[in-house]
Amino acid sequence: LLNQLSEKIYRYNDIMLNSRNQFEFYNMLTIAWTVTYSALQRTESRGSHFRADYPEIDNNIWKKHIIINKLILEGI
Repeated sequence: LLNQLSEKIYRYNDIMLNSRNQFEFYNMLTIAWTVTYSALQRTESRGSHFRADYPEIDNNIWKKHIIINKLILEGI
């Protein structure tokens, strides 16, 4: 899924966003990629974020925020 989103974002980087709908779609792809990337990084279950492979809460490691910056997004 992350690779599919990355491909779509990469394709949109090469075209000119002429309409509001195109710009909003590009933003939705970027947010979808960011949420998916963050969910895969978090190796625990917390609140509505549940992972069957990591069913427990791990406060020692994951009681913090995940920050995505432009450099990570440019590496798509």
